Amino acid sequence: MSASINFHKLAGELWRNRQQIVTEWYADWFSPAILAAFPGEFSTSPQPAAVARDFLLPLLGLLVQYARTGEQLFREQYLFEWRRYAPHREGQEALQAYFATLVPAHERVLLGQVSGDMRQPFADWLTELHRPLCEPPAADRTTLRMLMVGDCVMAGIQVFLIGQMARQGIDLDVRYYYLSALMGADIDQDGISAAIRTSKVDIIATSYLTYKGIPLYRSLMEDAGKHSAEERRALVGAITEYVASHVGQIRELTDAPLLLHNASGLPLSRWRSRLPGLSPLTAAQRDALHLVNSGISRIAAATDNCFLIDENALAEPRGLRSASRVLFPQRMFRHAQFHVIDFERLASIEYSAIVSDIARLAKTKLILVDFDNTLWSGVMADGPVQHHRDRQLLLKKLSEQGILLAAVSKNDEKNVRWDEMLLAADDFVALKINWNLKAQSAREIAADLNLGIDSFLLLDDNPAERELLTQQLPQIPVLDATSPSAWVALGRLLFMPNTRETEEARHRKQLYRQQASRQQTVRSGADYPALMRTLGLKALVGPASKTDLDRVAELVQRTNQFNTTTIRYGKHELDGLLRSDDARLVVGELSDKFGALGLVCVAVLRLTEAEVSIESFVMSCRAMGFGMEQVMLAYIGRLCAGRSLIGRFVPSGRNEPSASVFANAGFGPVEEGHWLLPAGTQLPMPEWISVVERQAGNR
Repeated sequence: MSASINFHKLAGELWRNRQQIVTEWYADWFSPAILAAFPGEFSTSPQPAAVARDFLLPLLGLLVQYARTGEQLFREQYLFEWRRYAPHREGQEALQAYFATLVPAHERVLLGQVSGDMRQPFADWLTELHRPLCEPPAADRTTLRMLMVGDCVMAGIQVFLIGQMARQGIDLDVRYYYLSALMGADIDQDGISAAIRTSKVDIIATSYLTYKGIPLYRSLMEDAGKHSAEERRALVGAITEYVASHVGQIRELTDAPLLLHNASGLPLSRWRSRLPGLSPLTAAQRDALHLVNSGISRIAAATDNCFLIDENALAEPRGLRSASRVLFPQRMFRHAQFHVIDFERLASIEYSAIVSDIARLAKTKLILVDFDNTLWSGVMADGPVQHHRDRQLLLKKLSEQGILLAAVSKNDEKNVRWDEMLLAADDFVALKINWNLKAQSAREIAADLNLGIDSFLLLDDNPAERELLTQQLPQIPVLDATSPSAWVALGRLLFMPNTRETEEARHRKQLYRQQASRQQTVRSGADYPALMRTLGLKALVGPASKTDLDRVAELVQRTNQFNTTTIRYGKHELDGLLRSDDARLVVGELSDKFGALGLVCVAVLRLTEAEVSIESFVMSCRAMGFGMEQVMLAYIGRLCAGRSLIGRFVPSGRNEPSASVFANAGFGPVEEGHWLLPAGTQLPMPEWISVVERQAGNR
């Protein structure tokens, strides 16, 4: 803090003038103009006395305490409170406009209490304090959209989490849906569904089970001693069915990672939180918790991309009573709408680790794996080594779920004793066991597999090697193989959309080894059509069927380069398109003399009487360069004969390879991002591909 301000004196003056400050703040925050422009939580002005007592006075108290102490907790809660009546569900643009309107007025009221030499330093201090509200996220920082569902435990977690992530270079755009049995607020499933459908949601967090959450759980815990064993089981069954239903609805809409809380028994009853002679929970409550948490564990295990947030494990080291300790001085904040407890701080640490790993690993398709002192301790060329079998098993599991492995070991290949390892040479899509720089090996692998290099991840024990790669290829994240946190992060990768237990995932390394063979053939120097004819390319094109939906969803979620609009359809949306009279899903499969590439293309078509809009055209990178996009467009042209075709392209920063697909096929520009092919225009098929039309319902 600035040495030119006596913050203790300043804080005292602000607090003495609190009634005037709060009155002026209310006039600004809840004026008819502000409520009309930014409805937030209210459509009409709330009662001044209630808002002053429950919100504005505690807000000023946080500012005063931060000025006096410099403690970050007061700062983080103060910044979070700004969002309480803000239009936080409307997204960043609405929030930026709201803060740009109110923050200057808010500061003018505060500065009106200061005069003389302190005024300008105090103005500078306020500007710095409010910077996270007023400045849009920087272009070089990662922004993640997070949707949170739960009672005030979720608000408390946000207080810590947003600041923790900001310090790691990650800006969280949080939409918060409140759930409380005491307040009569049930889950806003329609609002949640609309948020998922209309904006890209990167992470979802749900906490259904605190005393204030759903009424069934409140009854189970508060009356646990009154229930018979049969009644308890019936209540637990209803609770788990309720949670499973809502989780299922979310998963139908998106495959974004889901953080699902179980229950710890918090908050404790008034007496059990205060009297050390009493157990925090009764025996009946502990039994009920065990039953509930067993059910939640089964839901998490059965749900794709689901992280179980084990509240008991978080609270156990400190004990429930300590974890329920309120962190703010109650004398000053007894009427506040926030009562942050230590458990929420502990939970935010777990969240921070998961969110950080999602930010780093969400794009990962291939892991560059070092060998010596990574997969084993020691140097294999020098003699016996101690194998890390747990690490090798984890990498093998990742490979089975679709993450490609490539060896980048500085070694002589003959020194690698595969017979000692749990990983086999066939588990790797590429073996760069040589003395080249690892950046060179990475570039060669990217070229051979036609993969974006920003989908790579390096796992290496050597800090010099990690530094060299970062200098040359900064878009590749690196993990220190000697750090336990690296292997925890890789374990979390199993719960992200990058990994799937599908037939496509299990065979992905074989498909990409074939891709490497194709690229080596393509680089042999023959003329293009003649070269393509040597590959024996065969395409199967036609309408998608229900059995294609897993693969189609995987393709549209994972593909970044050849993806004309980067719309991330969920399986539920794709199923709706499949059944719609006004839409079509067209898919394409490809094979050649090296083997089958599988389903590699999908186009989403929207139909009217006069025209057909290609809303999205996605093609796997392993099919690029063979003319498959021409096959798809020619088929779509024939399918929609008599109607104009409109192709859409929306640049994403990563989909440049698909930018010219419509222009190359003869479409003409009509407006920004839209390309027209007039009705009746015939598109040629590449003569080197043998094309067969697939029938609806067939594979």
